[in-house]
Amino acid sequence: MKADPALGNQWHAGGRAETSAAPLRASGWGLSFVFHVCLLVFAASSLKSCGGSAPVDAGTDYRAVGLVERPASDSISTETTEPVEPAIDAAAEISNVPSATALDSAAPPIELDLPEADLIGSGIPKPSPLRPQFVPDSVPSNVGAASGSPMPAPAGLKAGAAEFLGVSDSGKRFVYVIDHSGSMQEHNKLAIAKAELISSLQALDAEQLFQIVFYNQDPHTLKLPVRKADGMFYSTDINRTLAGQLINSVRADGGTNHMPALELALSFKPDVIFLLTDADEPRLSAKELDVIRRWNKNGARIHCVEFGTGPEIGTDSYLVDLARRNGGTRRYHDTSRFARR
Repeated sequence: MKADPALGNQWHAGGRAETSAAPLRASGWGLSFVFHVCLLVFAASSLKSCGGSAPVDAGTDYRAVGLVERPASDSISTETTEPVEPAIDAAAEISNVPSATALDSAAPPIELDLPEADLIGSGIPKPSPLRPQFVPDSVPSNVGAASGSPMPAPAGLKAGAAEFLGVSDSGKRFVYVIDHSGSMQEHNKLAIAKAELISSLQALDAEQLFQIVFYNQDPHTLKLPVRKADGMFYSTDINRTLAGQLINSVRADGGTNHMPALELALSFKPDVIFLLTDADEPRLSAKELDVIRRWNKNGARIHCVEFGTGPEIGTDSYLVDLARRNGGTRRYHDTSRFARR
């Protein structure tokens, strides 16, 4: 058989060409078969996955092809909403505000170097580094004999009055003359006197003035680290407090001499003098009583309080005469009845 010129040299003439073409046709059919099988498997798996996405009744076969409608509640809303800003926690915002740093309580105090203010005039004297004391005082030289009638003592306790050991009187200037000789230690007499003196001072108002003369053989006046008014002190809280401290520091000691103490007390020109003593001796003579009367040129009322032992027997006492001559009163106390304090 002649070769077909249209085929060219690729083909051989005769049966050899036909024999080689049969195997090629068989392999083409095999490839086609495998390709279609794979295509069917792929299509089947795709249909199965589509069926799983839709709800179906249990026990039924999946549909090969179809669409499943979802309920209205399962539909996705397409409405757009405005973005919501997150709420701001006011408490959290406040807590973020920086707070002031607390001062360290353990920090040492800051010392201030301040200049001392200059005082105009005499000013208030600076307190002594030592505790104020009762110290001996001298009588001003201008105290001398003078005449004048004593002022009558008011009846009853009223505004502006002071009371000491049961005796009361009114005025602005008060001087307390207290015996602190050694005998005042007996029967707790000095302790009673000091307690009554402090109580009397507490009843004075801030416009009233006071001075205290403790005496044995020598008189001692009250010295406070504050300004005095003619040798006396206003009855302020601080002055009464300082006076109370000094009163409590007094001890019983020494003998008794009335005249220097009364002369010093009258030099302050008081309205009222409260005199307390336990001494029967030395007695004031009639001449000494006359001298005291002349010293009392401003008519101060002198009230006398006597501390005795046992009931009072008679009224023959120089203290009665002293009080009578100077417009005052006299009071007796039996110290044997004093309770221990």
